[in-house]
Amino acid sequence: MASQSERFSADLTMAGMAAVVSKSAAAPIERVKLLLQNQGELLKRGQLKRPYAGIGDCFKRVLREEGLLSFWRGNQANVLRYFPTQAFNFAFKGYFKSIFGCSKEKDGYAKWFAGNVASGSAAGATTSLFLYHLDYARTRLATDARQCVVNGKHQFNGLFDVYRKTLSSDGIVGLYRGFGASIVGITLYRGMYFGIYDMLKPIVLVGVLQENFFASFLPCWSVTTVSGVCAYPFDTLRRRMMLTSGQQLKYRNTMHAFIEIIRHEGFSALYRGVTANMLVGVAGAGVLAGYDQLYRLADRRGHKMPKKALNAASVVTLPSRGCALLCQIITELRCGFISSGDHHPQQKQLQAPEKEHQRLRFKQVNRKKQSMDQIKCTWHAKSRARA
Repeated sequence: MASQSERFSADLTMAGMAAVVSKSAAAPIERVKLLLQNQGELLKRGQLKRPYAGIGDCFKRVLREEGLLSFWRGNQANVLRYFPTQAFNFAFKGYFKSIFGCSKEKDGYAKWFAGNVASGSAAGATTSLFLYHLDYARTRLATDARQCVVNGKHQFNGLFDVYRKTLSSDGIVGLYRGFGASIVGITLYRGMYFGIYDMLKPIVLVGVLQENFFASFLPCWSVTTVSGVCAYPFDTLRRRMMLTSGQQLKYRNTMHAFIEIIRHEGFSALYRGVTANMLVGVAGAGVLAGYDQLYRLADRRGHKMPKKALNAASVVTLPSRGCALLCQIITELRCGFISSGDHHPQQKQLQAPEKEHQRLRFKQVNRKKQSMDQIKCTWHAKSRARA
């Protein structure tokens, strides 16, 4: 059986591989979402010929004008974020939980809710403080369409070129434009998520529905979608502010960006690309459903699976996390990273009484055999005495 350090290394490696696969698989729809979301800024600066009519039109134009591989433009920065994000989350999660964490039973619902939102927001803000520049680079590369410039070339040649040009024109501040809107979005998302999910859970998940996977998954996916839609305008604001780095005209702050976008483009501009963003959640739903089936299959075959694995609330929020668990269980089933040689606990419980029954049965047979031998000896002795 593998040690704890070996298990951690295996989990981290598998999760990293799964993150690369899942993020790369979702990269095309992610880039389409970013182009739709920021097309207002590109049109305003003359970097886009005409607006996209929708998801299908955006796919066709990008494929026709830039080729198939262009859908993965900016995916490198998105993949690079995974390992440091997990490391920082691991480092800050326990720290902020010890500061803001409260018990629902002891401290009441209000303090528990506020503590969850505060700890999650603080951890997210601290992680973003170190890794926000990678999200900036990814956004600039993904929205850098070839048609944006007259000579038919991209503005940025790659990840390092984004850093070089941004630092030379705006300094370190240019890499963190929209950071305030990002923190507000994180806080709103976590507040909506915990509030709605905690309200729906005791209403929907009652009786026999507690053991039903889809009954547990659908409310969780719905809450995640609603929370994401409510926080989506702040995601739009921060990305629109990112695109002003290197430009003469910039938004002074988040409120100024909000007013300018509403004034010139209308309120609907804040929700451009939200449908494409929801499609990523649908992909995560499929991953989670497939993982649940594999989990049950492994359980039937006698593999000792972790109880925390089957948790819709923790998987549905990020498709990469669901894909990581999916790849992990497949590997564990084939390579035996998690006690693949052990029997299922229920099988052990059944084997013990069965062995005890066999032992008692063997004793009974021996006693009967000894009794028959004694009877035979007694009969022979009496026969000889009569003779």
